[in-house]
Amino acid sequence: MKTLSLKRDDKIFDETEELTSKLKLARNRYINEAVSIYNLYNRRRLLKNN
Repeated sequence: MKTLSLKRDDKIFDETEELTSKLKLARNRYINEAVSIYNLYNRRRLLKNN
């Protein structure tokens, strides 16, 4: 596993904190899942455009 320093806008940070609390997920797990979904979205978008 790699370590990453990440700067987020205050609004995004606050939303993330609220959601992770309600979902009872660790912030790291939540961000990893979000990036995974975004990667999938972009892979499909690239395939569609080629």
